Amino acid sequence: MNGVNLSLYWGIPFLGVLFSLSFGPLIFPKLWARHSEKILGIWSLGLMIGMVIFFKDDALRKLLEMLINHYFSFIIFLGTLYILSGGLWIRAKFEGTPLKNTCLLIGGTLLASVIGTTGALVLTIRPFLNANKGRLSRVHLVIFLIILVGNIGGALTPLGDPPLFLGYLEGVDFFWVPKNLGGPFLMIVIPILILFYITDLLYWKKETSRYLPSNREKFSFDVSGKLNLFLLFGVVCLHLESKIWKDLSVFHVFDVSISGSSLLREGGLIILSLLSWIMTPKIYRQHNGFSWHPLCDVAKVFLNIFITLIPIFLIFEAKQKGEFQALIQFFGSHSPALYFWLTGIFSAFLDNAPTYLVFFKMTGMDVQTLMTEGSKNLIAISCGAVFMGALTYIGNAPNFIAKDIAEAEGIEMPGFFEYLVKASLILLPLFGAVTFFFLL
Repeated sequence: MNGVNLSLYWGIPFLGVLFSLSFGPLIFPKLWARHSEKILGIWSLGLMIGMVIFFKDDALRKLLEMLINHYFSFIIFLGTLYILSGGLWIRAKFEGTPLKNTCLLIGGTLLASVIGTTGALVLTIRPFLNANKGRLSRVHLVIFLIILVGNIGGALTPLGDPPLFLGYLEGVDFFWVPKNLGGPFLMIVIPILILFYITDLLYWKKETSRYLPSNREKFSFDVSGKLNLFLLFGVVCLHLESKIWKDLSVFHVFDVSISGSSLLREGGLIILSLLSWIMTPKIYRQHNGFSWHPLCDVAKVFLNIFITLIPIFLIFEAKQKGEFQALIQFFGSHSPALYFWLTGIFSAFLDNAPTYLVFFKMTGMDVQTLMTEGSKNLIAISCGAVFMGALTYIGNAPNFIAKDIAEAEGIEMPGFFEYLVKASLILLPLFGAVTFFFLL
């Protein structure tokens, strides 16, 4: 089974999964809430039945290869960050002044690259909203939190956002990410922080007269579950060391090659997760509202995404000999700016992790070439996937989490298209600047 003989029709299940994820909750909310797993499963099951009929045992081998070398690594990594961040209980009490709110956003943005955008957003949103509970206008707080902590903050390491971690699994060097995405990151973050401070200051001055002195709280900040900070450092070390272990033996399971370095890395992550779960007092997770439900949902969604990606990966691997030859030739001869905007637009309305992988493969370059001669292309794809996920609620998982938490706190969040307009007004000029200074 190889991509040379595969038709583009084999990509229909993947598109079906992405469009179901994007528009199912919007068009059929009740049906989607009850049967989303079945709807996604139909696409994956249909693909696998077709692959088995046409390619027999080779189809099952490709499935195992995808699950073992990509899916399980991805889920174990996400699960580890989720468990460790859930064991950190942040107790912050302060009056939500514009300066303090901006400082909290800076901290959350930087934290996102260490524990992931989802973990950072979950840890910061409740202290952020509690500090501003007396404010009349809090919608802008959540919007800026989604943009900075839930998305752009994850751009500095492969730990920050799923697309970058998938790139790491494909062979992108750990330190390539901060070295090459640091400039675009600062060009986006600094103006947004300035804009937030000005916006919050205007609201603050308008509302100050409504505050009573008795409502003001002295600043206090405390973090419980500090063991998890040490364990998070262990996650970083494991990923750095796995590159040193790359020459370890390769094992074979059902004709699927598994590197010793990946086994050690995933085994180490599981041990760190168990240590966190056993040694962190349960009360900390209770205060964080910890639940397995979000992680299980992510695992189910990405299982269907990875399965339906199998034929697309094979077609891209065939390069000029496959069905995507014209597309690869077209993109190979055009500027990185095109990669940035197309990756970003698809990431905003579909899902940024598989979108990253598709455009990553579409370059037709190997990883070493992408990190050197083709680095602008990789910068463009990485920035597009991470940054433009902030344009819609469906662009990245933390976006919906923030919306749900805010609405549970009584904040009337904008609808889908209203949020799109507001986020676009903030971000599109900055994306234009990134294009001009880094991609042309």
